[in-house]
Amino acid sequence: MIAQLRDGRQVEVRAVWESPTSSLLTPIDHSKAQNALLGAHQNWLAAQR
Repeated sequence: MIAQLRDGRQVEVRAVWESPTSSLLTPIDHSKAQNALLGAHQNWLAAQR
């Protein structure tokens, strides 16, 4: 996965992390992070073929 930084540079993202304390009052939904990881892994697998 490629991320574009505020200064315009692009960097490869090897892992996505979401703080366990990002939402203290509601149950934490990690589905966005999980879907991002799965999508990135699927893209990586496809590139390895």
